[in-house]
Amino acid sequence: AFVVWATAIFAVGYVGLAGGWALWSLEGSPPVAQAGTAPMPGTPPADPVAAAAPAPAPQSADLAAQTAQRIANAQAAASAAQAKLQSTEARLARVEQQLASAAQPIPAPAATEDCVTALARLAHGARVTFPLGAVQPANPTDLAGVAQFARAATSCPAARVIVEGHTDSTGDETLNLQISWDRADNTIAWLQAQGIDTGQFSAMGFGARLPLSEGDSDSADSDRRVEFRVIRHDPATD
Repeated sequence: AFVVWATAIFAVGYVGLAGGWALWSLEGSPPVAQAGTAPMPGTPPADPVAAAAPAPAPQSADLAAQTAQRIANAQAAASAAQAKLQSTEARLARVEQQLASAAQPIPAPAATEDCVTALARLAHGARVTFPLGAVQPANPTDLAGVAQFARAATSCPAARVIVEGHTDSTGDETLNLQISWDRADNTIAWLQAQGIDTGQFSAMGFGARLPLSEGDSDSADSDRRVEFRVIRHDPATD
């Protein structure tokens, strides 16, 4: 009987020790929340910002984006440069067309028209202007019209052309007279350099005696000029 009693006491103690060890093991493990259930006590709450944040993009993706942007910028700059070049070429083409039109010789007056009268009419469009104190033209394109007029004059033997040089009223009168003569002489010399016969042309300087302006400085530019006067030649005076 003593043996049976001792054995029972030992069995009860062993069972209690095993149950206590199992309970200690469960309490020492972190609680596990099942899906769809509230978090177990003692579990720290999840961070919603960290959970929603996307994973950082690889560095290679940033490099590809930068490269694509640089290529797009380069293409835009190339397109702008091409447009500017086309605009410049168009402007040059218009200038060349204008110069080509100006270089075309004026046809000689018809035989039924008085060539002296027709030449005098053309003379109004042939005028050369000069900078202050200069004896070379301010606008070289003016000389293209002068050349056209001079070629037409060679087709009218009955005409004589006086190349009249003028100045504004600025400065010394004697110096202005010399400048006006130089402007007329230089114009004839330029025509000769173009291969035009200037036997019908003669120079004359008037200084500031025949102004076109009203005397104010703003319109004085028109006074510094060379004009052409057409007269009829009388063979009896030869």
